[in-house]
Amino acid sequence: MRDPLSDHLITPQNAALLLIDYQPSQLAGVRSMDRADLLTDDKPLDRTTTNSWEDIEFVQAVHATGRRKLIICALWAEICMAFTALDALREGV
Repeated sequence: MRDPLSDHLITPQNAALLLIDYQPSQLAGVRSMDRADLLTDDKPLDRTTTNSWEDIEFVQAVHATGRRKLIICALWAEICMAFTALDALREGV
């Protein structure tokens, strides 16, 4: 039996989903689930830079998950996601 925390594969116990540039208007077309329940457990963080990893509140929230496998989703992958992922990798997350 694999340990879901230390497994080299992504599991719900060892990974964090980071949604960058989440905006309510982007979810207007979602019809497969109740939009009112989305992200109710985690408050959105306002960031001040294109690279989320430069925002201390964002980095603290990622570290607070205790997870080192990050699944990053962003509206503009070539900017918001790429810079964040590169800096997270550089830091060893």
